[in-house]
Amino acid sequence: MGHRATRGSTRSDPPTVSIGLPVYNGERHIREALDSLLAQTYRDFELIVSDNASTDATAEICRVYAARDQRIRYVRNPTNIGANPNFRRVLDLARGRYFKWAACDDVCHPTYLGRCVEMLEADRSLVLCHSRTVLVDEEGRPVPDEAIARGYLLDARGRPVYVRVCDPPRRFGSPKPHRRFRDVLLATRWCFEVFGVIRTDALRRTSAFRESFYGADKVILAELALMGRFGEVPDGLFFRRCHPDQSTNLESAARASVWSGAAAARGLVTQRLLCLRAYARSIPRADLPMRERLLCQISVARLVIDPVRWTEILRHIGRRAILAASEDRA
Repeated sequence: MGHRATRGSTRSDPPTVSIGLPVYNGERHIREALDSLLAQTYRDFELIVSDNASTDATAEICRVYAARDQRIRYVRNPTNIGANPNFRRVLDLARGRYFKWAACDDVCHPTYLGRCVEMLEADRSLVLCHSRTVLVDEEGRPVPDEAIARGYLLDARGRPVYVRVCDPPRRFGSPKPHRRFRDVLLATRWCFEVFGVIRTDALRRTSAFRESFYGADKVILAELALMGRFGEVPDGLFFRRCHPDQSTNLESAARASVWSGAAAARGLVTQRLLCLRAYARSIPRADLPMRERLLCQISVARLVIDPVRWTEILRHIGRRAILAASEDRA
């Protein structure tokens, strides 16, 4: 499936798929991430690696891979511009009809890309396709159910790693935009779908990390849900690595906002309000009948007053504090 890229060949026509991999200090896992992408059975893609001024061996590793495979474009930012602008940069550089973000610590099964592209090609009503997700630990082993149940696992050095059960099945395949939108806002925690294969023209009509706040990935999913359906490959072909250095293990909302690229640290409530504003703004921009708009606005209102969600946030803050204290004692 697709065209086979050969080393040393030149190619002026755009690839079908662009994969964007933003990275900062990813030396520990980036080889495995690159290997899994280059091993895809679907080969008509470009791989754009944007190095956010890494201070470890990331640059050296990426240059070696880029010299070995002409599908890789390695670019390096002179300074660290923050995670969200770096995610935006790889999208801006993309030439493909489809786009996929990739993380430097995640792994895809060799058939992942081909099966997602196949679904998108067969159904124009889909704007995004992703597979089921498997949580793995730092060494690539499946996360035990008991660790997910208690909310964390310990790495090889005894450091706590925050984990959570994967989201339940949601109605992303519904023909009704308000149902898809509602399930992004009220039934989605992990946002793994943002790492799916997405129609580039649709993605570029979203906010797509133009603002730097933690939670912008969920806003993108909400905007895409208003445009079309999401497809799901029913097999676990996406392996999400859980380890202490990822953003979900940052111990405070302020640090998370700085990580994302915000000019100043923002608290949890401020970032939640930014997300709510972005959700509300996405509705009038969408091409929807009036009834669908009203139902989407009701979902935003439900998110504002949802006591379960606010309770979950408070518990999350408490869990982070406990894990941070246990890490300090260790």
